[in-house]
Amino acid sequence: MKKNTKTLDLKILTKDYFYAIILHLIDFFSIKKDITMLGFFIILTIVFVLTAIFFGVLYSRKIQPVMSFIENSKQIMSWYHPCGETREPNMYNIVIKGREPFVVLIRVQSCIPLLSYLGFDKYIFIKSDSDSITVLYTYMGKAMSEFHFFVHSKYEVNPITITSSDDDQQLSPDVIYPPRWYQRLGFYS
Repeated sequence: MKKNTKTLDLKILTKDYFYAIILHLIDFFSIKKDITMLGFFIILTIVFVLTAIFFGVLYSRKIQPVMSFIENSKQIMSWYHPCGETREPNMYNIVIKGREPFVVLIRVQSCIPLLSYLGFDKYIFIKSDSDSITVLYTYMGKAMSEFHFFVHSKYEVNPITITSSDDDQQLSPDVIYPPRWYQRLGFYS
């Protein structure tokens, strides 16, 4: 009988060791899987951070000349779009005149009431012709828009005037800015 007991104990012991080895292998591979996933997320985070840094540097290089132009401007003027009170939303001329040729940076502050958005929509550089006149043809919607004009020349030397009368609408435009996609969908600005 003793012989059978030892053999039986050996089989149970072998079976227990086998299960223990299998359980340890499963734990090892699950840890390896967790480490692999952690490594994947670390690499993904590094890629996202480097992409964000790249686009941040690219944006700062793009906006730097604009900010420099604004800081060095001698004349800063504002012109308000009448908000659809006197005109229907459509494309209109804005005429900018001076005594001498000039370069103007136009910053458009617009409002989209449906989205509760108030911010700067676009920056536009325009160079006047030899007659010191430039005509901007752009969309003006139902909502408030404020145009900021930045010019390097001093007011005493080259005073700049901005108009958008009915007579100005007969002029041919130098620069055309069509409506944005959200303006075409009805989010007026």
